Amino acid sequence: MAFENNRRSQRLGHLPIPDVCAYLRYLFGLPVPVYNSSGRDTHGSAGPFLVSDYSRFSRVFAAGGSSDTCSGTVLIVVDDQSAFTNLIGLAALILAAIGLIGLLLLMFAGSGSGGCASTFLGAVAGLLFGLGVGLVAIETGLLDPRSLVGLVIVGAAVVVGLAIPIARSRMA
Repeated sequence: MAFENNRRSQRLGHLPIPDVCAYLRYLFGLPVPVYNSSGRDTHGSAGPFLVSDYSRFSRVFAAGGSSDTCSGTVLIVVDDQSAFTNLIGLAALILAAIGLIGLLLLMFAGSGSGGCASTFLGAVAGLLFGLGVGLVAIETGLLDPRSLVGLVIVGAAVVVGLAIPIARSRMA
């Protein structure tokens, strides 16, 4: 991805205006800065960024670029790669499995007090499960990484993780 910005004012003989260039990677709708540059040049560029350099980490990329005068985003999906043969896909499966096991253990464990420790473990298990499910949804293309819906999935899983020990303590 290359980003170019030419200023008409420079061609007309005006002084260059500071130009800021930022490249972002999006995850769960939140921009994560990857590259940032600023200067007083009349045109700038970055890249090219080769998808093959990053496809071992993720199958789905949402990237954006901006300057003082314009911005844009692009969604890149590597079609000839499995969602689970890269770092994020494998990590997502592991996180979801650990979180699910934690939630099931909290649900079916012996009679507990439902105290702070089990509530904290429920929140952690829910967080891991939510992150794993959200990342699997992104890697399989079900969810756009620029969307905040992924955070709703994570938040809902944390609430479920918090609710399990509380509900168990009230039933005992």
